[in-house]
Amino acid sequence: MHETCRLAVETSSFPCMQELRSLWDVVAVLANVLLRQAAAGAAADTALVRRLLDRLQQLPATKQRQQLSSPGFWQMATEELLPQLEALASAAVAALGLRPDESVSQLHVARALATRVCANPGCLNLRGCSEGRLRSRRCSGCGVARYCSRECQAEDFASHGEVCQQLGAEATT
Repeated sequence: MHETCRLAVETSSFPCMQELRSLWDVVAVLANVLLRQAAAGAAADTALVRRLLDRLQQLPATKQRQQLSSPGFWQMATEELLPQLEALASAAVAALGLRPDESVSQLHVARALATRVCANPGCLNLRGCSEGRLRSRRCSGCGVARYCSRECQAEDFASHGEVCQQLGAEATT
């Protein structure tokens, strides 16, 4: 890693580290809310979520920064934590008797992801000092979603393709 980037990570002075910390804080708050809402029957799901949250929260600040800047940590969060949070959220919605409209939900998620440098929710691209310095390409279908690479765009096509036209229509109105 470039010397200035290494120094920036250690001092937590560049936006990428602050953004990663903010993202983790949002995930942790969401997880804690879902844990409070979880039914007694979801003990296995809640135990895993608590363990994953505690793993990071019990580290000293320097180790936390190191973990948050690691692609391996975010891959673990994507593969282990997020599916458990989705299961807890689905259980909470079912317990309330709500029936979410999937297409509306997808459109809201797509709009939120379009504000990021890379609209692929599974993107783990941490190249460079700052996410803001990554070169991004706009989707040619809607012109709204941006991607850091062709690989990310191809990986996200299955979910983005379902809302691409709607995003494009909203952008032109």
